[in-house]
Amino acid sequence: MGMGIEMTDLKGRIAVVTGASRGIGKGIALALGERGCIVYVTGRTTGAGERTIDTTAREVTELGGEGRAIQCDHGDDEQIVTLFERIRLRLADRPITSARLTEQEKRA
Repeated sequence: MGMGIEMTDLKGRIAVVTGASRGIGKGIALALGERGCIVYVTGRTTGAGERTIDTTAREVTELGGEGRAIQCDHGDDEQIVTLFERIRLRLADRPITSARLTEQEKRA
């Protein structure tokens, strides 16, 4: 990968995967889960069926990551803004070590 992060070094990293109830989105979410990511699985289809964000989130967790399903229609700008606001609020509880922040981030 161009940014110097090995695919095996993703534990605790956060990813948002759109359209994750099926197809490529689901495959990406599961691959990130296998590597320990916290994966926000987004899409329109919820429930217990095979092709839902809830099922994908559960499978991400079963693979060693942390799957979190959030329903979102990515064709609706308001829902996209709400999605990222919800994620931001959930992350507000996570401790951040200032030693890992750049000087610019500390000033922001």
